[in-house]
Amino acid sequence: MHDDALIRRRDMFALRADFYGAFMTSSLWTDNDGRISRIDLGPPSSDSLRVGIERLARDLDVYVQPELVSRLLDDAAREPGALPLLQETLFQLWGKRTERLLALTDYQALSNGTRTGLAFAVGSMPSASLRMLFAQATRNLPVSPLLRHQGDVMSAAFSPDGTRVVTASKDKTARVWDAATGKPVTGPLEHQDLVVSAAFSPDGARVVTASDDKTARVWNAATGKPLTEPLQHQAAVRSAAFSRDGMRVVTASYDQTARVWDAATGKPLTGPLSIRGRW
Repeated sequence: MHDDALIRRRDMFALRADFYGAFMTSSLWTDNDGRISRIDLGPPSSDSLRVGIERLARDLDVYVQPELVSRLLDDAAREPGALPLLQETLFQLWGKRTERLLALTDYQALSNGTRTGLAFAVGSMPSASLRMLFAQATRNLPVSPLLRHQGDVMSAAFSPDGTRVVTASKDKTARVWDAATGKPVTGPLEHQDLVVSAAFSPDGARVVTASDDKTARVWNAATGKPLTEPLQHQAAVRSAAFSRDGMRVVTASYDQTARVWDAATGKPLTGPLSIRGRW
């Protein structure tokens, strides 16, 4: 196929200027050799905003008082990010129109005396689009304080009912936390070497941990007390999990074996299950 027969695709994305520095230092930025074309657009001028408002009114067959347009532009000049503010304010004024008139008095009624009608409109009654943006922004915010260890955290998992979190760390401990408050539910679940993983039992009453100290352990998730003797391997244990009924535990180790244990007694239920190679 000749080059001129190929369909060429061009991707375009928009980015606010105040986010640009953070984007360039992130792993998403791959244009280290300057191949991506960039067009910088400044904020819209008052004249262009006026034209946009008047053109929108004309297209919708409504009349916007010139005094209202001037007041909107004056207030927008004092607010950061004028476009979304104007969008929301015009949306609210549309609901207050008299016949086909958008009036300055309706805009003045939006103000609470301390903020402009522009700012108050956005703060008091965000539109669906702004609510969506706010929801997206807050979705990535932490819902509890940091769950702190003294070393790197190797794994984290919720309890089946979602009310607690168990973490495993290089500080040689696992910990159980209240998922809502971030407060510890138990003291540290201690091993002699780093803890690689931790998981709840299906009923949420117990926790199983796997450690480089060559053991896995079963703990009471409410008190932090060990419930069995250590589940011993000949090398680091890299994972441990409960069976679906919570009656057994399976472990996997760098000693090239997996083992199945009685979750209540800690006794092996099978001989070593051989694994070829170091995984």
